[in-house]
Amino acid sequence: MEECDYCGASFDGETAYLEHLGDEHGNELGRIEQRRVAALESDDGGSNAATYGGALVRWRSEACWRT
Repeated sequence: MEECDYCGASFDGETAYLEHLGDEHGNELGRIEQRRVAALESDDGGSNAATYGGALVRWRSEACWRT
């Protein structure tokens, strides 16, 4: 059983947990969690580089707006 550190939701498996992280907490994820979510998405036929790069660019642009 996986439990979300961000909201406390519980999941039966790692795949469901990682999907939840990407869908609900994508902007809050650290580097390791971003890589885990990106790896799951690349296994589904997506591009690991584009997915990871997109998450990183999105994070950086939000960080710039906060300062």
